[in-house]
Amino acid sequence: MSAAESEREKKREEKDTNLQGPLTQQLISELVNKTDDQLTTELSHILGFTNHRLCLKEASLLDFYICGFSWMKQMKFSERQMSFVVNLLHLMVSNIRDKQMDLVQNLMVFIESLAHQCSTSDEETSVLNTEEVFTLIGYLKNSLFQKYNIYQHLLRSNRDELLTGAQRDVEVFGCQSICSLEEGLSAHLFHLKLQ
Repeated sequence: MSAAESEREKKREEKDTNLQGPLTQQLISELVNKTDDQLTTELSHILGFTNHRLCLKEASLLDFYICGFSWMKQMKFSERQMSFVVNLLHLMVSNIRDKQMDLVQNLMVFIESLAHQCSTSDEETSVLNTEEVFTLIGYLKNSLFQKYNIYQHLLRSNRDELLTGAQRDVEVFGCQSICSLEEGLSAHLFHLKLQ
């Protein structure tokens, strides 16, 4: 191995150790070929989610990780890239849960992590190329950032309440002229619907 190749390998190892999380490349290589049920079982064990069938918080987080893992498999990321992205997801979730960061602070940590791991002139030491970074940003925008307040509430609340058996009385007003917005219907289309 030449000196330049050994220097590149050393840089790559340094970058890989800067963002540590629950999944190493070795674990990723074991999880890549698992079925969905096996993946759920393995990830719940690795992440320590022992009560994911009853606890909404654990179930939501497990679903978040499994969706991210499936997205990475679909994008055909390498094991190194998958390890980086899963550990980045873990960092962002722990920032919400443990450090109670708001969206702007967590975005700054996300940008710093991406810049540190992906901004290099040498493509071989960079974890993700520019196109992959943009697809990752798009994925996180749709999966985490748009639902950030929900994740904040879910991860910061300490109460474990069973909501499935609770009965609530809801008063319904008898006004016929007001229609509720349907999910995903823009306000412009809603006003056209009323006319």
